[in-house]
Amino acid sequence: MLRIIAGEFRSRKLLSPQGEDKTRPMPDRVRVALFNMLQGHYADGGFCDVFAGTGSFGLEAVSRGCPNVVCIEKDREVAGILARNVESLGAGDRCRVVQADALAPAALAACPRPAHVVFFDPPYPLIRDPEQRRRVFAQFARFVALLDERGFAILRTPWPLNDLVEDTKALQRAASRRGHAPPTAPPPAPDARPTRPKDRPPEGDEWNGDDENWDEPDDESADQSGAPRRRVPVDLGIEGARGPETHVYGSMALHWYMRA
Repeated sequence: MLRIIAGEFRSRKLLSPQGEDKTRPMPDRVRVALFNMLQGHYADGGFCDVFAGTGSFGLEAVSRGCPNVVCIEKDREVAGILARNVESLGAGDRCRVVQADALAPAALAACPRPAHVVFFDPPYPLIRDPEQRRRVFAQFARFVALLDERGFAILRTPWPLNDLVEDTKALQRAASRRGHAPPTAPPPAPDARPTRPKDRPPEGDEWNGDDENWDEPDDESADQSGAPRRRVPVDLGIEGARGPETHVYGSMALHWYMRA
């Protein structure tokens, strides 16, 4: 069960959804490292916990002295549990729960102004899918623009974070050996298993039930058409932001930004 690590509510337990893996809280050791780095910032302004889950970040900030925290969570059940956690701690005067899509305008409107710390913890499938990641990064940039001059925006992602792209050099080498231009790869069969899932990793050998430990294909793997693929690190630059300063914790990373 989740618990508050330090401060006013130290060791108090937090409710979590039962029977379903709806949230992905940070391990205690990572939360300790994160809040150690935020030491001295708790009373400086508003905190915004985006994709808040049951509140392990936002309520930890309240416990350590932050007077103004907004927690944004889309899932109705999880947001209800978060509200109960706020109520059980008697922290309603310092922590506001907003049930909203984190990527919608309502979430941005709920953020404290100016914000001193924004914590963005999107589901890993959104980060792994390039199209969804662009939406996440665009919204994250909007939150960064709301930071005060000394504020931080922190993005959590799986690590390493790579995209699988067609290896054109490998195709050219193969074509050179055959003495003709590289062929155009045919589209995968309608029932072919996709290389990069949009919602979650596929069931099977590459999926062990834990987003953080999903085993990605090797660098030189091939897609369904047989075309060679390679990993390319994702560009983590955010428009209007300085950073990131990346801290890696096993299969996850926290990326720190400031307003440019």
